[in-house]
Amino acid sequence: MFKTILVPLDGSAVAETAVGLVRQFADKGGTVILLRVLGGGRTAESQEEALEYLRSVASSHSAASLKFVCQAEAGDPAAGILNAAAEAEVDLIVLTTRGRSGLARTVLGSVADPLIRKAGVPVLAVPIRALQEKAPPPEEWSRVVVPLDGSSLGERAIAQGAGLARAFGARLILARVVPPPHAPELEALRPEGARPPYTSARAAADAQAYLKGVAASHRLSENEVDLTVLVGWTVASLADLASGDGLLVMSGRGLGGFNRMVMGSVAGGLLHEARSPIVFVPLQG
Repeated sequence: MFKTILVPLDGSAVAETAVGLVRQFADKGGTVILLRVLGGGRTAESQEEALEYLRSVASSHSAASLKFVCQAEAGDPAAGILNAAAEAEVDLIVLTTRGRSGLARTVLGSVADPLIRKAGVPVLAVPIRALQEKAPPPEEWSRVVVPLDGSSLGERAIAQGAGLARAFGARLILARVVPPPHAPELEALRPEGARPPYTSARAAADAQAYLKGVAASHRLSENEVDLTVLVGWTVASLADLASGDGLLVMSGRGLGGFNRMVMGSVAGGLLHEARSPIVFVPLQG
């Protein structure tokens, strides 16, 4: 699947759990880069200590089919990750969303936007709740959920999701969430020219028709994809749909407002609430 994978680490056991996912995502003979970005003012001695730590992690996860490379850099965490990813031409970045202060900000804080927008490669994030509830390993995943919001940007995740579903022998699910009855966000979804009121039932019917059209345009047959419309609040609905033995695969950005997919309330909410890993598909690259 992926030839070169970058795994940023911060020295915490939580962050190291990301390394355990690498084998299932890496090509045979692939390269795994373990990266630790140290804060400014660190000495050569601290850099060597970081490398020793990374070598220890690599040793504990060694596999005949993988090559591990250990790298320690000084500077800003986001810039360090992006630079390392670009220089090594990685295919995937894998990380947990909670660790020590530096890495914890990588997804949940101020550097989330540049990492997901600028990496140019998919970012596999493992939310803290997925770790707390011991989400099953990839070989046990039964479904890959691709949330869609009606935008062409959101649809960029479909190809990646379909490929991962095939690779893991899982069912592909295209999903769209519409607001519950009486939610003010319904009006934002009302098609141009449609008379009010625009109800949840009408929105759900339109969403189902949209999903059918998307599946047809991507040549996905009924045998390989399920189309799911959920009525409710986006974060909770998607988290529930993928929980247990699922994987979320979503675009780096979608529409604004209620259906804003990433970089806003939905992404932040899922990174806090999802009980399954999330692959963010880049808008570039």
